[in-house]
Amino acid sequence: MVRRRGVRARRRLRPGGHHHGQPGGGPGALLAQARDVGLHLVLTRRSGGAGRAMYEPVLQSLRDLAAPGLVLSGDPDEGALIGGVRPAPAVPGRAHLVSRSAGHQVVQLAWSPPTL
Repeated sequence: MVRRRGVRARRRLRPGGHHHGQPGGGPGALLAQARDVGLHLVLTRRSGGAGRAMYEPVLQSLRDLAAPGLVLSGDPDEGALIGGVRPAPAVPGRAHLVSRSAGHQVVQLAWSPPTL
């Protein structure tokens, strides 16, 4: 999901970095300037096959920029996903927060139902 100035746009990224027929286009082209242009990228993925997916262009850009991330429960055989952290079996909501400023921390995530 791409969010810019309060507007959300859900988009599927195609393998090879192509976004709706625009080579090099889409969110991956702006990642290095994300802070300057107000771009927030939330990317989620199952851990199965995540080790291979880390070499796709958008994920590689995030890795090269040392973008912060959460690693939740998963198979350690996938290898290091973010900042050298491998997924591991964990209780629901337990994650590893990895960032340049804070390093590696174990955190507990919570969910609360929306109120109307």
